[in-house]
Amino acid sequence: MVTGYVDPDKVRDKLEAKLKRKVALSTENKLYDVFLSFRGKDTRASFTSHLYASLQNAGISVFRDDDSLQRGDQISTSLLFAVEDSRISVIVFSRNYADSRWCLNELVKIMECQRTMGQIVVPVFYDVDPFEVRHQKGVFGKAFQNLLNRISKKEEESIPKEEDTLLKEEEDESISKEEDTLLKEEEDESLSKVVEDESLLEEEEDESLSEEEEDESLSEEEEDENLSKEEEHELLYSELSWREALQWAASIAGFVVLNSR
Repeated sequence: MVTGYVDPDKVRDKLEAKLKRKVALSTENKLYDVFLSFRGKDTRASFTSHLYASLQNAGISVFRDDDSLQRGDQISTSLLFAVEDSRISVIVFSRNYADSRWCLNELVKIMECQRTMGQIVVPVFYDVDPFEVRHQKGVFGKAFQNLLNRISKKEEESIPKEEDTLLKEEEDESISKEEDTLLKEEEDESLSKVVEDESLLEEEEDESLSEEEEDESLSEEEEDENLSKEEEHELLYSELSWREALQWAASIAGFVVLNSR
């Protein structure tokens, strides 16, 4: 059940009081009391900035991420740690929240922290209806579709033209034939040299085998670590993950600010 209010100041006061109680009851040792997720251009100069100031003045430590300051698509490691190291996450949904890839990635991470660590999550619906957030409808849904369209367009532009692909294949085939000819000549010339050096190589092979195995083991560990990071980013950038997170967050009891303009 969602509790609805109209006056932003009253909502802010009630939200501040609720957060104070939850922070006081929390026994977790975290770097931040509250992580604030919001769409900068919608609420930076109004609701969010006022809420941030009120919480800071009340002695509540807040991590505030402004999506307008971010560059690129991948969510930063420091931001992931900030979400994990917060007792409470406050998500301020607004008209253009779902138009930001960065905001949606934050939301997915918050959902993960709630499910795996029991993080407290408080949603605020600022000039949007929770129904629209849950089902990506109305103005909120239009903003989300705008993001998906941009991503789709970017992916299409990255696909090479069919003609370019054919030309590249023909060029590679021609180069390959020339290389084969040169390799054949070099092979005949160096055959005797290979036989002569074979005994020396066998002696060095035993000595370097253990070093190669050690390097291979380290390479596999690094590959697994990199793969894990890639899989995490892949999850964060998935449309299905975004939709799941929006549906999940909109089902949590929170605060509604309507007619605020």
